[in-house]
Amino acid sequence: MFDFLIGSPSSPTGNLLTYSRVEGLNPILPDGEIIACNIVVSFSSAQDAHFPVVVFPPVSMRKKENLDFLIKMNSGYDVIQLEDFQCPPSRDPDDYIQERLTKLNHLVLQYVELCCDYIYSKSKATDSQLCTTLLERQERSQNISFHSSLHPSSSSVEQTESAYLDRLERYLVEAGDTSGNFSGVKKIIQFMKKNYPCYDVHNFAKAIGLDSKTEDRSSIRVKIGSLYLKKFRAIYNEHYEEAADLQTRIRDMENIMKKNLSQNITRERPFPDSNHEM
Repeated sequence: MFDFLIGSPSSPTGNLLTYSRVEGLNPILPDGEIIACNIVVSFSSAQDAHFPVVVFPPVSMRKKENLDFLIKMNSGYDVIQLEDFQCPPSRDPDDYIQERLTKLNHLVLQYVELCCDYIYSKSKATDSQLCTTLLERQERSQNISFHSSLHPSSSSVEQTESAYLDRLERYLVEAGDTSGNFSGVKKIIQFMKKNYPCYDVHNFAKAIGLDSKTEDRSSIRVKIGSLYLKKFRAIYNEHYEEAADLQTRIRDMENIMKKNLSQNITRERPFPDSNHEM
């Protein structure tokens, strides 16, 4: 676990500032002495055991005094100093940068868990329902009993987070025709929404038409669903840049689908007869 220079791991603010001193080449700003990164975790969805996180791009500062001024201006920061940014002469700079980004990703996950633990501890005496939900989230990495309604070959099956993603892929992607699988998919969605809030399965469900009253199972819905599953797998593997790229593709395809739906509605509603026109 990391050490806080400002703040406490037992009571995180949700606003984390990490920084490293730079020795040698600074890939962001040639004469910058500091590389810093701001990480913000939202508590607004805590009642649903969901903690959205934003990792802002790293920035460089020429002097340590610039960082000190920033910290002074925002007393709400949790501050952590990371190891110096110094690429060994024998290392490829790109490989070193990737290694540091990977370490930063792990730190982000740890900080989110601290926020979750903090909210859970504060809610113990005030909201038993929230306590239960957050406790279930803390246990999400453990094996969970999956009832026979989702697996007809056994009474209960021990499943992991990855296994739930596998099930969604099998139900939606490999099956192709999803209409006969929606009952099983809905049950998985409900379970993952409660126990794995890092995946926006509610948006996935909406995209593939689970909450639709129509029987629309168009190919574009299946394609969008496939992109969501790829994004979930990227999040699971901590490939956050890939997940961000996939989210952009998802947004573009969802806009196309909305446009098509809007055009269909317009075609189904003809203009008024001439005797009703002005």
